[in-house]
Order: sequence, then structure tokens, then C-alpha cells
Amino acid sequence: LSSGQVVATQEMLPPGRKNREGLNPPGSDLLVAASDDGQLHSARVSWKVTFPDSKRRVEPVVDVLPTVRIAPEGEMPGAFAMRPLAEGGRVTVAQKKDGRVVAVFEENEENMFTGEVTTSESRSESAPLTELRQIVIDDTGRNIYAAAAGGTLLWWDSRGGRLREPSKIAAGADITALTLLIGGRSLIVGQADGGISVWFLVKDKNNQPTLTRIREMAPLESAITKFSPSRRNKGFLAATEAG
Repeated sequence: LSSGQVVATQEMLPPGRKNREGLNPPGSDLLVAASDDGQLHSARVSWKVTFPDSKRRVEPVVDVLPTVRIAPEGEMPGAFAMRPLAEGGRVTVAQKKDGRVVAVFEENEENMFTGEVTTSESRSESAPLTELRQIVIDDTGRNIYAAAAGGTLLWWDSRGGRLREPSKIAAGADITALTLLIGGRSLIVGQADGGISVWFLVKDKNNQPTLTRIREMAPLESAITKFSPSRRNKGFLAATEAG
């Protein structure tokens, strides 16, 4: 890999289809892309280590996963996110053209006698919302965060496989980047004015979780465009519009 040469390719989309910019959910091995066929296409990347001729060889293995239908044929989904779950299954969230947010909850169940794995699916849909810029999902698949125009943060508690009315928090300047740090509890928010802040779900006086800004960092010189969280600790890299 250090040579920069392509070592594996895998077609994820049907021929002739257009796609939005793909993503790699923080802390996962998934690659996800939205297509104008109204679906999300994804693949899991793993690494195979062998020792031919007593030399260590590392090769990528790309497994294409079943697609997730979000919108009708011919419609490109808006902001989207996907999170594989530790116990199997995954949670997928995306916004449709009409502003509604669709959440798809998949659970895997293995037959203890035959080893056969079956997947069950449930769906939930929100009322129409303003355009979302980005969506992230925590490790449990329960907490879903999104950035909307005007510097608004949204948080859904999806217990029971249902999208309840989201909490909406005014964060200030337009939100231009979101990510979760290792552990899935620290939400990092980047903004158009270069601001970076850390948010937690904190219990209020009524013992109810509230999305709360708990730390602000020294602002950078221009808008935050992307975060890259560490997979070893709670560090992260931030990219800015100024490069």
C-alpha cells in the first residue's frame, strides 16, 4: 500500500448510475455511497494476512453488502449515514427529497441448530425537515445526530426502532462537519467560523438526556470541512477550507 498503487477494485453501483460523494462511517470498515436509483450501496473492507515464501502479505477483501432502499427509483437520497452493529445488523438513516428522514433498522438472528442467519427489517420515517447537511450514528445505533442549515444540531433517540421527534439545538454558526470519537459518546462539531466543539448527552435536573456543549477549542482560520477521528484514542484531525 505504501507504493500508492491500486491493489483492489470493486464495482458497487449498477452501470450508468450517478452517485453522491461516498463516506466511511467513523470507526467502521464500511464504504457507503448513495445512488440515483434511490438506494444506498455499501461494502465492507477487511484485510487478509498470509505468509507466502515466509514473507508477510496483506491483501484487501471487499464484500459488497445488500442495498438499502431509501427513496423511489430515480431519486438521489440526501444526507445519509450507516452504522454496523456489534451484535450483527446495521442502522441506516437518510433524507429523502421531500425532507422526510428514513431510518432502516436491520437485525441478524442466527439459528443455533443450523447456523442459518436471517435478517429482519423495520422502518421509521420522520415528518419533513429542513435540508440536512450531515448525519452520524453512534455505535449502538440508538443515537442519531444531524446538522441542519442555520447552525442547528438535531438528535434522535431511536429506541424501539422508531424515530421520535428530534431535539433541536442552536449551535451558532453553520455546521460544516460532524464526527463521533472512539466510544461513540463524544460528538465533534465543526463550524463555518472555524469553531470546533465537543458535545455529550448529559442528564438534566429531570434525569433526561440533553445534548450539551461541554468544551470549545480555539477556532481555526476558516470553515471546518472534515474530521478524521483516531481509532485508538479520543484524538482527531480537522481539515479547513483554507487547506
